Parts: sequence; C-alpha cells; structure tokens
Amino acid sequence: MVLNTLFFGVPLHMVALAKLVVPAPSWRQMCTQLSIWLIETWSRINDAIFLLTQKTRWDVRGLEGLSRTRWYLVNCNHLSWLDIPLLVGIFKGRIPFLRFFAKQAVMWIPVVGLAAWLLDCPFVKRYSRQFLEKHPELRGKDL
Repeated sequence: MVLNTLFFGVPLHMVALAKLVVPAPSWRQMCTQLSIWLIETWSRINDAIFLLTQKTRWDVRGLEGLSRTRWYLVNCNHLSWLDIPLLVGIFKGRIPFLRFFAKQAVMWIPVVGLAAWLLDCPFVKRYSRQFLEKHPELRGKDL
C-alpha cells in the first residue's frame, strides 16, 4: 500500500503543479476531476491489495438508494489509518467522491496533504489548550 501511495503520488504532484500554475476556474476543476480519478484508481488497487493479503469479511449495510447526484455527510470516528481508504472504497461509485475535513497539519504530510488540497478538502486550524490559554481571543475560531 505504501508503494501504491508513492506511485500515485508522482502524478498527483504533477496535477498539483498544473492546478497551482494555471488559476483559471475551469482548469482547476479539471485538475480536481483528474485528481479524483487518480485517487479512485489508487483506491481500487488498495481494494485489490486488501483482497489478496487479508482474510477480512465485510458486512456493509444501508448502501441501497444512494446516489452520485446527491451529497451526504459521512461521519467516522477515525480509529485508524484505514478509515479513509475503507470509506473511499465502500462509497466509490455510490456517492460523490468523499471530501474530508482535515487538520491544517495534514497539509504537510507527503502525498496525503497534497491529495487533500487537490480534492478541495476543507482544512481546519486547531489550537492546543496551551495556545488558547495564551491567546483567549482565538477561542472558538477553530470550530
């Protein structure tokens, strides 16, 4: 899975550069769509890796009636690094491509931060308790 992620990281970086250099809205939208295709393909390969290496039985229910033309709020408790690939795999083709709220620090994680930016995921700035004690005027600004 690491090799798969690194492999798709190269074209993602190329698309990011193209999106950054040409600020035209139609161009940026095309870059987002290309990013979605790349990440969906990355997800399909992850699915194949799971099938070949894990003996996991999935019991997924409630997918009937979902539509790619409607928007959904998907809430996960983020128990492990697998949450995102699994949710992408489960909902792929059933609903619009997932966008995740991400901590601003995620922006600096190689490949992952770039993918989140390319997909127009909203970034959330979080303040620590210690920081808020020193700057109480910022309390609630990170919600």
